[in-house]
Amino acid sequence: MLPGFFLAILMMKPGSFLRSTLFLPDSTSGQSPDYDFSVITACKDSSATLEACIQSVAAQENVRVEHLIFDAESKDGSYEILQRLSRPELVVNVEKDGGVYEAWNKALKRVRGRWIIFLGSDDELASSTVMYEILQGMSRFPECRLFYGQVRKETLSGELISFNGEPFANYANKFDPPTRAFPPHPATFFHKSLFDDFPRFDESYKICADSLHVGRIIATETPQFLDFVVTKFRVGGISNSRRHALRKWNEKLRISRTLKYRIPLFLVFRSFAASVLNKLRA
Repeated sequence: MLPGFFLAILMMKPGSFLRSTLFLPDSTSGQSPDYDFSVITACKDSSATLEACIQSVAAQENVRVEHLIFDAESKDGSYEILQRLSRPELVVNVEKDGGVYEAWNKALKRVRGRWIIFLGSDDELASSTVMYEILQGMSRFPECRLFYGQVRKETLSGELISFNGEPFANYANKFDPPTRAFPPHPATFFHKSLFDDFPRFDESYKICADSLHVGRIIATETPQFLDFVVTKFRVGGISNSRRHALRKWNEKLRISRTLKYRIPLFLVFRSFAASVLNKLRA
């Protein structure tokens, strides 16, 4: 009989490489973390920005970070970038999926870090020291399981649009109609235990499952704001596309109904009109 290791290699699907998920733990619970952070990225034809995303994670100083990338069989050269940038901390899975949230849920079964952040394939961590600074800030709040910082919103060419992220108390009366405003997901760090205690991402959503997920958690957990720019977030993905404006509005409304938020009606109607106009301009 062939030794198990070689048998596993022979059974790997074409396209699986680097540290195949065949060799990783199959649960986020009941094991000691090997890393301070796990960064999860879903990827689909992102060759223009993928390398910068990966390098921003690889450059982190004084922390142990793994980067899990789940690629939905890209056809634009992303595969070759992933091969070229292979390293022990880069975990890659290549297979078709039903969207970002299915990819994230699959990746969550494989994480080995204590803290988890979700980074878009066209986004970057803000600096090489940001995770160390976040880890130092976390040490002041040992009981907290949810932290977030700021997002620097940029155009695709890197020009500043705005900063997003502020102390949690400021969100009490903020709205992102037709739902509430939430701390910025691309700058949020989740303790791995939260994914045992709360539902994971609802894959029936295509744009706003991250907001629903955070909304469920902050109903009982108080997040802590750390005043650092964590992520450079490039506006231009599916959540910011005018073509998907109506779908995004409907998903936000669904969140409000699921979590029983009361949103002023004039904001609901005004946001609906704006989403229709955006759809027409697409």
